[in-house]
Amino acid sequence: MKCPLCEEGKKLDPEFQGEGIGTMQMNLHNLFGTKLENDGIQIQEKNVLMWDNSSGEYAKLGIIINFCPICGRRIREKEGKRGW
Repeated sequence: MKCPLCEEGKKLDPEFQGEGIGTMQMNLHNLFGTKLENDGIQIQEKNVLMWDNSSGEYAKLGIIINFCPICGRRIREKEGKRGW
């Protein structure tokens, strides 16, 4: 079975803690009943785990990883180097 995150490149839905204040884009989508498609967690080039829960209104966050957090598969050969 392929890992949806590191092998298939699918975005995973983030888990939220608390309500917070919705962004303008979130409020518009709630008002018109559409679903946001750009929030999520994914592994991008150079083994950077990226996430964004701001509807694209702020900078995305990311960390360099050596192993997939879902299946544990090694996705980077050498540890220690940033890989940029």
